[in-house]
Amino acid sequence: MSDVRIARRYAKALVGLCEKDKSHEAVGRDLDKVVDALEKEPKVFGALTDPSISSRTKGEVLRSVSRSLLLRPTTTHFLVLLADKGRVAALPGIRVEFGRRLDEVQGRGRARVTSARPLTIIEKKRVEDALKRATGKSVVLDATVDEKLLGGVVTRIGNLVLDGSVRHQLDSLQGRLRQAVQ
Repeated sequence: MSDVRIARRYAKALVGLCEKDKSHEAVGRDLDKVVDALEKEPKVFGALTDPSISSRTKGEVLRSVSRSLLLRPTTTHFLVLLADKGRVAALPGIRVEFGRRLDEVQGRGRARVTSARPLTIIEKKRVEDALKRATGKSVVLDATVDEKLLGGVVTRIGNLVLDGSVRHQLDSLQGRLRQAVQ
C-alpha cells in the first residue's frame, strides 16, 4: 500500500476518534508537536521506524515522548497504535492528511498567496474576504513573496490557481494583440 493511502486511512481514523470529544484542533497541535520533535531528533525517529526494534519498545518510547510533550491521551494511544502496526514512518504524512481532513470538517480552505512585496494586514484581509465569498469557506492564508513578480498576486487554493499578476496580465494582453494583428 502506498504511503499516501496509509496516511489517508490513519488520518481518517484519527479524525473519527476526535469526533467524540471534538478534540480535532488539540490533536492536530499534538501531531505537530510530535512530528516537529522527531524531525529535530532523527536518531529517535530512525529507531522508531527500525523494524529490528520491537513494537513494545517503540510504544514505550512514544509514551515517554507523549509525557514530555504533554500530549492528549487520544494522541498517545494513536501513536502507540502506529508503533504496534509498524506505521510510525507514516506519521509526517498522517499529520498532513489529518490537517486536510480537519480543514474539511471545519469548512476551512487554505490558500497560498504569492505577491511581489509583503502584503499588509489590510490586503491580506481583503484577499481572505474575497476567497471566503468565492469558496463559501473560511480561509487561512499563507502569504509568500516572489520578487520576480512585477506586481499583483497569484493565489492557489486547492487545485485552483488565480493569477492576478502583472506578468500574467501583460502576457494575456500580448496574446490578444497578436490575435488582433493576424
